[in-house]
Amino acid sequence: MQPRAFAWIAVLLVACNSDPDTGASPDATPGADAMPACTQSGVTEAEATRATDAAAVTVSATLRNALEHCAKSELAFGLVFDTHSFDLLGIDIAASARIETSPGGELGGDLTWSPGSESSHHRDGVLTAPAPALDGAEWLRLTVADVAGVDRVFEWDATFLAHDLP
Repeated sequence: MQPRAFAWIAVLLVACNSDPDTGASPDATPGADAMPACTQSGVTEAEATRATDAAAVTVSATLRNALEHCAKSELAFGLVFDTHSFDLLGIDIAASARIETSPGGELGGDLTWSPGSESSHHRDGVLTAPAPALDGAEWLRLTVADVAGVDRVFEWDATFLAHDLP
């Protein structure tokens, strides 16, 4: 057999015996620091979504952590902004957002906005923050200040907070 044929056979064997996402062998044992797989929590996206409609701007927020069970080191909110009369690009979403919990905790400054689509009338993306301790919290509140002159306030009660955050 030609040396090039051996090389192609080796490439095919490696490709057929590895995980396409990691390249690891399917028989490999995960490391001690591997995160457990996420499972569905039973909470639907509609149940985890809150919306406001004021000053000709609709804003919706989905607490993405409520959708699945697995250890997470951050809170993630899916945000959607829609309007036909206001320039949404003038909003610094991460700087305008604040997260509070019922025990009195507040997050701000460490928030990150990861845009999905950005236009002057339609914006969406994910706002993330380091996860606060939620033990005993009765609610979690996200406020996005001054969207078309109106503070947008979204709140989730304790039933949405018990989803494997630290």
